[in-house]
Amino acid sequence: MKHRVTDKSIYIIAGLVALSWVVASILLENIKVGLVFRILIGLVPVSLLVFQIILAFHYARGQDEVQKRIILEGLAIAFSIALPAIFLIGFIIKAGINLPFGFMDGGYFMEVALLIGYAIAYRRYQ
Repeated sequence: MKHRVTDKSIYIIAGLVALSWVVASILLENIKVGLVFRILIGLVPVSLLVFQIILAFHYARGQDEVQKRIILEGLAIAFSIALPAIFLIGFIIKAGINLPFGFMDGGYFMEVALLIGYAIAYRRYQ
C-alpha cells in the first residue's frame, strides 16, 4: 500500500526545519570543530528543507484541482511575503545596522510565510 503524504507531515517537517535551523546556527556560532563537521551541521537544516519540498510536491500531486490551486496560491503568497522580508533584512544589515539575527536567519521567515500563505489561501476558498 502506498503511503500518502498529509499536510500535517509537511507542518511537522516545517517545525523541524525551523528548530534545526536555530540549533545549527547556535552550534556553528559557539562550537569549535573542524570544517567537515561544520559543513555537516549546516547540511542538516538544508536537507530537512529539501525533504519538506519533496513532501509538498508529493502532497500536491495527490490532491484534486481545487486543492492544488489552494496550495499554489499559498506558495505564491508565501513567496510574495518571504522574498521582500529577506531582501529587507539583507539591505538593513548591508547598511550597517546590527540586528539580533543574520541574513541566513531569513529561513525562519520562509517557514512562517509558508504558513501565512496557506492560511490565507485556505480562508479564501472556504
